[in-house]
Amino acid sequence: RMRTQLRRAASVALFGALLVGVSSCNIDELLEVQDPDIVLPANLNTPTGLATLRSGAVGDFVTAYTGGAGVNDGVVIMTGMFTDEYYHSGTFTTRREFDRRDVEDDNGTATGVFQRLQRARQSLETAASAIQDAAAGPDERVGELLGLAAVTYNLFGEAYCSGVPFSNLDEGGNLVPGQPNTTEEVFQLAATTADAAAAAANGVSTYTYLAALQKGRALLNLGQYSQAAGAVASVPTDYVFQTTHSIDNGQENGIYAFNAVFERWSLANLEGTNGLAYRDLNDPRVPWTDAGHNGFDEVTPLYIVEKYPGREAPADVATGTEARLIEAEAALASGDAATMLSKINEVRAMYGLAAVSYT
Repeated sequence: RMRTQLRRAASVALFGALLVGVSSCNIDELLEVQDPDIVLPANLNTPTGLATLRSGAVGDFVTAYTGGAGVNDGVVIMTGMFTDEYYHSGTFTTRREFDRRDVEDDNGTATGVFQRLQRARQSLETAASAIQDAAAGPDERVGELLGLAAVTYNLFGEAYCSGVPFSNLDEGGNLVPGQPNTTEEVFQLAATTADAAAAAANGVSTYTYLAALQKGRALLNLGQYSQAAGAVASVPTDYVFQTTHSIDNGQENGIYAFNAVFERWSLANLEGTNGLAYRDLNDPRVPWTDAGHNGFDEVTPLYIVEKYPGREAPADVATGTEARLIEAEAALASGDAATMLSKINEVRAMYGLAAVSYT
């Protein structure tokens, strides 16, 4: 009993001491917390803030492009499913609709892919504008960001029907809804953005070639074949621009994750009526292995694409071999079969493949 009374007395004394401490200071301080943000919005125009904007924008692009962590579907794998490079080995009906080419208007997976690509475009252009405004002179990061923005415009034109809007934020952070753009207008935006990227690249070849490839790709899509070939003529065949990935920041390669880890995608072979023989040809550009078991749905055989050997494996965004194939398309359009084959064989030689000919 005496111990209980002593404990109560000690508790009362402690509580009283706390009250005295609180009364002797500013009570409002109790409600103040340390802001965990690395960079506050008001400081985004500082060197650290601009670096953060650039990293965030590139991260948004990577997520939109390859997806990640088995949750966010990237535009690469969804278009690959639609065009029979992959077939569905998962259970999500929204993804299976892509495999069947019967995508409903309210398909949540399709909505997510579109929103992530739009977020990437807007983030890239916003970061590029902020860096440009703060720069005392040319800043190659603007060329990088606008080059990637041009990639998004090309993807919008290639993956979506006419009528894509591009909304933005005004200076007050308010949404300004975009108006529908025709497919031709989307590719023109891609070309214009690529021009801006080339001008801002400050002679850095990595970003200059990225911009050139996006300009050529847009012009090819517009049917301007000779201009497209001219745009990419300077790009070396061995040039590669890739995404980077890391498990540490949760930005892993979603192409690998969905196929090899979560087993929702499987490499196709003669799928549908137009699918290529990705497995039968044993083409070194499409290395693959048989997983030896079925995919997530426990019914569909699982085939792993070994082009991406792990969660941190890079993914190609733009390559010099694409430049040579654009030139081949231009030669074909002009009736120059010999140049077309020469360009195709230049690409094949890059991968150790024998030359092809025609009769």
